[in-house]
Amino acid sequence: KRIEMCGFKTFAERTEVEFVPGFMAVVGPNGSGKSNLTDAIRYCLGEQSTRTLRATRMEELVFAGTPTRRPAALGEVTAVFDNSDGHLPVDFSEVAITRKTTRDGDSQYFINRTPCRLRDIHELLMGSGIGPGSFSVLGSKEVDMVLSSDPKDRRSMLEETAGTNRYRFRKKEAARKLEHTATNLVRLRDILQEVEGSVEESRKAVARYERYKQAQDQLQGLEVRVARADMEILLGQAQTVRQKEESLKAASRVADEQELNLGLELEEAEARRSERDVRRDELQARVGATREDLSRTRASHEGLFKRASELEHGARAAQGRLESSQERIQERRVEIETLTRDLPELERVLSEARTRLAELRGELAACPEARGGPGSEIRARLANLERERTQLNARLETLKARTEQEFTRRQEALDQARALRQEATRPQVELDPLEPARAQASEATRQEQSILESRLAASQALEQARTRRAEAEKRRRPMTTRLMELEAILEDRAGLPPAVRTVLAWKESGTVGVVGELIQVREGLEMALEAALGGRLADVITRDRHTASRLIDRLKRERAGRVTFWPLDLERRESEPIPLPTREGVVGQAMDLIGFAPELRPVLAQMLGSTVVVEDLPSALALYDRCRGRRPHLVTLQGEYLSPTGALTGGSLRGDRSGMLARRRQLEQARTELHALETELARLHGLEETGSAKLAEAEQALSRAREDARRARQVVADLEAELRRQEKDSHRALLAAEKLEAEALSLEEKGKRHEAERKTATDRLDELGEEWDDLREKLTRSQEEEARQQVQRETLRRQAMEAELEAERRAQRLAERQREIHRVRQRMDELQADQVAAGAEVERATVARRELEREGAELQVRMDLLAGRLLEEEKALAEVRQESSGQDDHLKSLRVSHAEISRRARELGEDLHRHQVELAGLEARLEQARTRLEEVGDLEELPEESAGFDLEKARAQARRLRGFLENFGSVNLGAREDFERLTTRHVELKAQIEDLEEASDGLKRIMAEMDRASITQFQTVFQQVNETFGRIFGEIFGGGWARLELCNPEDLLESGVEIVACPPGKKLQNLTLLSSGERALSAIVFLLSLLTHKPSPIVVLDELDAPLDDANVEKVATRLLEFSTSSQFLVITHNRKTMEFADRLYGVTMEEPGVSRLLSVELRGEYGEKLEGRGGARRADSRKPEAVLA
Repeated sequence: KRIEMCGFKTFAERTEVEFVPGFMAVVGPNGSGKSNLTDAIRYCLGEQSTRTLRATRMEELVFAGTPTRRPAALGEVTAVFDNSDGHLPVDFSEVAITRKTTRDGDSQYFINRTPCRLRDIHELLMGSGIGPGSFSVLGSKEVDMVLSSDPKDRRSMLEETAGTNRYRFRKKEAARKLEHTATNLVRLRDILQEVEGSVEESRKAVARYERYKQAQDQLQGLEVRVARADMEILLGQAQTVRQKEESLKAASRVADEQELNLGLELEEAEARRSERDVRRDELQARVGATREDLSRTRASHEGLFKRASELEHGARAAQGRLESSQERIQERRVEIETLTRDLPELERVLSEARTRLAELRGELAACPEARGGPGSEIRARLANLERERTQLNARLETLKARTEQEFTRRQEALDQARALRQEATRPQVELDPLEPARAQASEATRQEQSILESRLAASQALEQARTRRAEAEKRRRPMTTRLMELEAILEDRAGLPPAVRTVLAWKESGTVGVVGELIQVREGLEMALEAALGGRLADVITRDRHTASRLIDRLKRERAGRVTFWPLDLERRESEPIPLPTREGVVGQAMDLIGFAPELRPVLAQMLGSTVVVEDLPSALALYDRCRGRRPHLVTLQGEYLSPTGALTGGSLRGDRSGMLARRRQLEQARTELHALETELARLHGLEETGSAKLAEAEQALSRAREDARRARQVVADLEAELRRQEKDSHRALLAAEKLEAEALSLEEKGKRHEAERKTATDRLDELGEEWDDLREKLTRSQEEEARQQVQRETLRRQAMEAELEAERRAQRLAERQREIHRVRQRMDELQADQVAAGAEVERATVARRELEREGAELQVRMDLLAGRLLEEEKALAEVRQESSGQDDHLKSLRVSHAEISRRARELGEDLHRHQVELAGLEARLEQARTRLEEVGDLEELPEESAGFDLEKARAQARRLRGFLENFGSVNLGAREDFERLTTRHVELKAQIEDLEEASDGLKRIMAEMDRASITQFQTVFQQVNETFGRIFGEIFGGGWARLELCNPEDLLESGVEIVACPPGKKLQNLTLLSSGERALSAIVFLLSLLTHKPSPIVVLDELDAPLDDANVEKVATRLLEFSTSSQFLVITHNRKTMEFADRLYGVTMEEPGVSRLLSVELRGEYGEKLEGRGGARRADSRKPEAVLA
């Protein structure tokens, strides 16, 4: 129905090409973009070859822009088909196929605006006449394909006509699936063999697991009895600690009450002080406001005097301007009177000139024109006679040439008929026996099968290597992503406070870095060091105190936040390590467990000098209890923190949050793992390259074997074909001789008709000669009268022109005088307006001066009032300051007393917290014992321990069992489940193998059925097209013969198709030796033969008529018109003869460089109906198509 383009090649704007039933032609100059229409149809229907689309890359198909237009973002082409007859296998009456290409070369496909694959479009169009391998678009390349030496190209066009290409496509898909099924079978058999071995191993693992489980159950029973005894001991210890806790709570409550009373008194004093400070601030604000008001009033008073002086100066200037403007107004009035005095005389002279001009124009109009007289009619009749005489002479020459040509052709046909009959009776040459060649072909086929098996084995090995490498690649991608995320977090310092990131972004020269980035921590100690340092991980170390001061000042100025700095030049005393009473559970001193630069030791010693890392929380609590006097800061490997005051911090982080040190450790681990994986990938890549090399060698050997087998089969086929060819040539020669003899008779009849037509044309020429002489005499008399009238007209025209020039000069002088008067009057109006404005300005200055004097007096009174108020407010402020000095001493004494009470309460609280921590540890151990007991059943249901239970003996036995289990080696705790899973897997694999073997047999049956259907359809269509090809060839060429032959009739599935042609008057020869016109005609004949049996919805011919003469163009166009009822033809042409046959003309122009535009002209109806017969017909309207487009 239509083609829609936007941004495709030179079609920058949205362009729509409507397809009408019948014959359409596209015309236009070279380079205007006509062939881009052909490329658009190919592109939309899925063409993938950039060379076919006349480009080197897909992105070149998008409009590239011009100096005045921007490039298009994408190129888009839509082909809309009418599917009301259901020809395409979709439930839509209209099908729109769209293809879009972006600037990066990617293509998208759509069917009715729904995204799809290229394969979907190919399957939709397959068998419709415009699918892959069809002949819907025919240009010079397709002509070469039709007549090329490769018979496979011609076969693909016949397969599209027969509809067997869909069978070939489906067979290819089935073969691919069959190969994939074979690969899966090999892989599944390998897996089955591995699973069978694993089942036996799993059976042994189950027996080992049973022994391990028996010992583990015995150990669990002993541990339960030991835990129950430990729980009773812990209950007694917990009771003692609770009693100490109660006494400390009572003492702490007394201290808290005292602290509360002093706090209330201190708050009252603070409140009184705050009220006094508020009153003082109010008085200070009032004094400042009064002073500011007084300053503003004084400034306003001084400003009034300045404004008064400026007004006085402006009034004097306006008065001077008022006096001078009156004199200039009087001068302009005198000038206007002088200019208007000559106006009446100028207008009278102009009126006389215009009157004379009108008289001359009247005389010129009365003089008769030479055009339209009897002379023009005589000349027109003479032109018609000359045109008719020329056409008759041309027709006589044509008839003479045709008569001579037909006579020559008749003699050649008779000679060829005699030669063919002699050739048919010539004895045939016998060929050598075929048996040796057939034996050689059988041996080559056997070798090919052997090499194919070797290639399959190499392919399977390569596939396994690729699978393993793909799995490694799959593991590497998330690992690489995680590594990049960690590197990005550390690089962006996402875990640091915004203020710290700001300071580091400034890159001050004296900044050393952040504490967390300057230390190195061993693996496993990250959580401990993060707990020990806490927020100090984000502290910034500087080289000196000046750098820290500058950075703090800048933070204040930019309001960027607060940061803690550690200048290295400040003197710090490094404290001695706290002696530890025991090393049990101690990992080490924090300073000894980290790495750092020597210059950082004083700062890190202040942070971590008294910090000890222990294994777990019980070890930390035990060490805390044993320390006397000065206690260290204790941190565990899990991140719990115990301060010297007894404060305990622990728990878990929210989500998967980790600290700065942990992230650095994760980054190092990720890099190590990624390096190991990349090493493995490199090894697998080497294996894959080795497998590829082996597969390539097998492919080459297979290719050589196939080539040897193909050559052997070709030798056999050639020998057999030669035998058949000799037999067919004899029969064909006799048939050709009969056709040539019939052609000779037909040519003799045509010669007689041409002779009669020549006599009629000669008689008509004699009649036209007599009429020509009579008209020439009449034309001579008419030309003499026209010459006399022409002289008179020229005289009047010259006089009228002179009068018109004189009138224009006088009108110009009058207009200049009027413009001068207008300018003078306009200047006088401006002077009068300036005079009025100056008077108004003098009046305004006088009024403003009086108003300023009044405002000055008011401001002086206000200044006196403000000065008195300022003295009173300063006196009240001095009294408030004197009162506040006495109240500050009382407030200071209250603060000292409150601090002493608070210290005592804090000490009691620390003691209480220490006992609470100890009690919490006991309760935690109790909870652990209770949890172990609950794992085997309810605590209440456990039997009481017998009196003879020996706790130490039970512990010794439990230790022996633990040793046995630890030395038992690795045990698969899921051995039983693995055994059941492997057994199930074994059964499933057997079922899958049986299903694949059944599917493989089904695919082979389907492929055999498709081969049989393809052979039947192709053979039927080949015979029909062959008959049609020979018939149309003889009609278009006016004789001769042509046929289609199979290269290998025994192999109808793969045999190529040869064209054998013999134009009239020539011997049988290779098609490549024909002229370009004969080659184009042969290709068109082949196309028409295909269209006879399988009409294509649209056929595009791109300048296919270029090598044809007018006679052949007329023959081809007539034939195309016969097929236009079932197909639409779009012909790109420069030939006028082709344009005459078109139902619609499309013109492609390039008004703007680089941008094509489309024009359309409907030639049927609007510009005259076509004459019937078409052969040699002209339009009823004599205008040419070029003139119509213009």
